[in-house]
Amino acid sequence: MEKRGRLNRQLGENLRAIRLARGYTQEAWAIHLGYDRTYVASVERGERNLTLDTLTALAEQIEVDPLELLESRGTTEAAEPPAVRRPSRRRADTPEPSPRPQRA
Repeated sequence: MEKRGRLNRQLGENLRAIRLARGYTQEAWAIHLGYDRTYVASVERGERNLTLDTLTALAEQIEVDPLELLESRGTTEAAEPPAVRRPSRRRADTPEPSPRPQRA
C-alpha cells in the first residue's frame, strides 16, 4: 500500500482512539468538532486526504500535537479498536441483577 494511504488510515485510527477514550459517539464527536458525522466517519476509515491546514486545525480543536495524529501506535490492520466501557442505561432505582453462579 502506498505511504499516503497508510498515513490516512493511521490518522483515522488515532482519531478514533482519541474519540473513544474521551467517551464520544461519532455523532457527538462530529457535533463537538463542527463537522458532519459522515465526514468524521470517512476520516476515521482513512478515506479522506486532509490538508495540513485541516490536520492542524483538527489537532488544535482536540488539543493534541498534529504529529501525534500521524504516529503509529503499534496497531495492525487486524487490531481491534480499544474497548470503551459505556455508561449503564439502567435506571438508578432499578436493582442490579444478581451474579450468575460460578460453574466448577
